[in-house]
Amino acid sequence: MRTLDGVCRLSIIIPVFNVENYVMDCLGSLYCQDLCENDFEVIIVNDGSTDGSMQLVKRMVQNHSNIRIYNQKNLGPSAARNLAIKNSIGKYLLFIDSDDFLLPKKISQLLKIAEDQNLELLRADYLNCDEQGNIVKKKENIHLSRSSYANTIIDGSILFSRIFDMEFFTPLLLLNRKFILENNLFFEEGIYFEDVDFSTRLSFVVRRAMFVPIIFYVYRLRQNSITHTIDLKKAKDLVYVINKLWNWLQYGKFGDNMTDAVLQNITHLSTYLFIRLAEPKLYQKKEEVLTFYKLKFLPIKGSAKEMIIAFIYNIMGKFCIACLHPFVCMKLKLKKLRNAFG
Repeated sequence: MRTLDGVCRLSIIIPVFNVENYVMDCLGSLYCQDLCENDFEVIIVNDGSTDGSMQLVKRMVQNHSNIRIYNQKNLGPSAARNLAIKNSIGKYLLFIDSDDFLLPKKISQLLKIAEDQNLELLRADYLNCDEQGNIVKKKENIHLSRSSYANTIIDGSILFSRIFDMEFFTPLLLLNRKFILENNLFFEEGIYFEDVDFSTRLSFVVRRAMFVPIIFYVYRLRQNSITHTIDLKKAKDLVYVINKLWNWLQYGKFGDNMTDAVLQNITHLSTYLFIRLAEPKLYQKKEEVLTFYKLKFLPIKGSAKEMIIAFIYNIMGKFCIACLHPFVCMKLKLKKLRNAFG
């Protein structure tokens, strides 16, 4: 696994928490990548799993010598990723969520591009699949802004505004480990929406990034996953991340090229928050969440829906959620009816 200088080409980092139905698909996909096992290591961080996930992982260890396991109590994916970064030996890092998987023979292509171009960061593309692993067709003509920057060296401002384009999904990034360590780019622990925070901080400092339109990652759409559910803790963390973006903006952290994209992202996240607070599950706790929300004015940016909600918020303030509440409830009822009748 180690080369003569004590490193390997790639460290694949996978936090594992109660994913026994999916983890074998994830791990199996790592060994279909046209890479020798000496080229890469797999770091599994057991984040306090209570199901059979780790028994399955240990079965894989019997057949592959390049898997290392670390154990921690349930501290969340950020703490798991940080632990793995500190113990990794790869020139490049790749984070994978343990319920997702990779398409065959793609990582070798991406790794070669990153090495040949001496990149600090490489961003590639993805597909979605359902809970059973069936590929869901990706919508056409979205994120077309990326195509004009494909296969060229870009800096952090272009990365943030044109490539991320509000898709802050860390597993799509191949990251130079030395670059991560030198810039102290660890994940903030104990919060949800950590990918937004991490990707923004990363964009401040990256100088050699590249987007390549190679689809390599399959993101599993699960109804009970972190990104598809929201509770009081997640709502408060979202407010924290929005406020952090706003503070960076006020203190001039962003260059001119990034400012507009940051403002659009603030509106995007805020309108998402307002819609979720208008749902019955969180509606009665909206005041508790909004106590910490700093913005008194939202930029009128984004989709038509986002611009309308931002306009309403700028007139009504937090009372816009009461205005949204009946419409959101009606939409949820219609969705239940559609599901009931197929």
